[in-house]
Amino acid sequence: MFRYLILVALVPAIVFGVEFNKCSKGPAPLSLSVVGCDSQPCNLVRGKNTEFQFLFEVLSDVDELRTTVFATVFGLTTEYPLPSEFSNVCEHIGTDKCPLEKGEQITVSLSIPVLEFYPLISLNIEISLVEKNNTSIVHSCFNLDAKVVEPEP
Repeated sequence: MFRYLILVALVPAIVFGVEFNKCSKGPAPLSLSVVGCDSQPCNLVRGKNTEFQFLFEVLSDVDELRTTVFATVFGLTTEYPLPSEFSNVCEHIGTDKCPLEKGEQITVSLSIPVLEFYPLISLNIEISLVEKNNTSIVHSCFNLDAKVVEPEP
């Protein structure tokens, strides 16, 4: 029992809730946490994956959702294409697999790679959950201020 108590005591030190910015494309998640970040800007560490966990409510019955990521740097916005193993939401929702039903509350655990060659810059990232075959239907959307940083020695 003591081992479990230690684990429960350590979890809040690892995963924090972070305030996020709403986006105009769709509803905000019900909650969001980013590993190692408790306030914006969040550090995106070169050569590591940034881990997000967020809760959202499904807007309509859907067979499959995917994640889209856009980055805004120096006023220019571009899509950050995710490999399919990262973008398929149905693979990152635990035991609940797709299809999803309207009104379900689903927790997504998302890992986004931060490649080693990324420049050390500040940026804004926008993450949306969209229907695979109709990207105009956005089930959840948020954005965060972030900066790419070197790993700690």
